Amino acid sequence: MPEAVQASVDQMPLLDVQRIQSSIVGTMEDDFAKYGSRAQQEILRKAYRYAARHVGRKIKYVNVSTERRAADVRAAFELLARSRVVHLVFHSSANGVPLGAEANEKRFKAVFLDCGLANHVCGLPLMPARGVLTVNEGSLAEQFVGQELRCSGLPFEDTPLFYWHREAPSANAEGDYVISEGAKVLPVEVKSTADGALRSVFQFLHEKRRGRAIRLYLGQAGVETLRVPGGASATVRVLSLPLYLAGQTRRLAAEWCQED
Repeated sequence: MPEAVQASVDQMPLLDVQRIQSSIVGTMEDDFAKYGSRAQQEILRKAYRYAARHVGRKIKYVNVSTERRAADVRAAFELLARSRVVHLVFHSSANGVPLGAEANEKRFKAVFLDCGLANHVCGLPLMPARGVLTVNEGSLAEQFVGQELRCSGLPFEDTPLFYWHREAPSANAEGDYVISEGAKVLPVEVKSTADGALRSVFQFLHEKRRGRAIRLYLGQAGVETLRVPGGASATVRVLSLPLYLAGQTRRLAAEWCQED
């Protein structure tokens, strides 16, 4: 990716940048020939492309391949994760810290290597961004925030990512990410617009009896006190940050939590 970014910084034609992206994606797929049988290489390729096209969605093995065993699909994702091509985001019950103590490795989402490469795998050619409305804007926003949350962790550790998902009849809810700051557990909601409901955030805070959350969106930075909908008198505090500050989320959350 550094070469593609540098080409863009140098204001090279978008076609040249796209050519570099295509070379990166092709080289990665060519490397699959080093791993196992032809069938194993094929499931790696399917998992690789599925991760890019379905960022932020819970991985269901049958959706990746109806012909291969679940164990084979799982092994493909684990290999891609060890190769740092994708990063697995595991479900956590998030009742307290550490989040990893309640992680369920059978339930996970995947964050791809890079936003630009994810779009390339999806078949989107590079074009001036102004006025472009893509159908996967929400997924790309979640992809971007996942990249930034990983990179803002400790430099000598592979920062894990977690999310929260409640699956229940008529009460389904999902938090895009969950992070911890000291003893505090904070749900992180990602929006690709300047508005949007926070239903899942409210559900999480009510169920876990917590009072703080973080929202990353296209609006302005600020701290809001919001009333929980549904007639409840409880209020919660929401730290709202524009998406471009995603890389500062952990630092700003730490400063915000120190206010108590």
